[in-house]
Amino acid sequence: MALAVARVAEHSPLHRPKCLERAVALDRMLRRAGIDDGRIRVGVRLREGGFEAHAWVELGGVVLGDEEWHVRTFTPVTVMQPIRP
Repeated sequence: MALAVARVAEHSPLHRPKCLERAVALDRMLRRAGIDDGRIRVGVRLREGGFEAHAWVELGGVVLGDEEWHVRTFTPVTVMQPIRP
């Protein structure tokens, strides 16, 4: 599923989806497949004098749809919970 989201993002004709859009898409795909324990994480970092934020999905402590080394350069600040109707 993570590969599918990455491929769609890479070849999107409209715009290149941001990390949060990709994380939400992957989380929704997991939930539709009955996998409810994935979590969208949001982290921040200071780099070259600027503030950066990033979002990714974790499942059982494993990073999905992103590079573990990249994610670990951010300090997690929150876990987003899905909104259920």
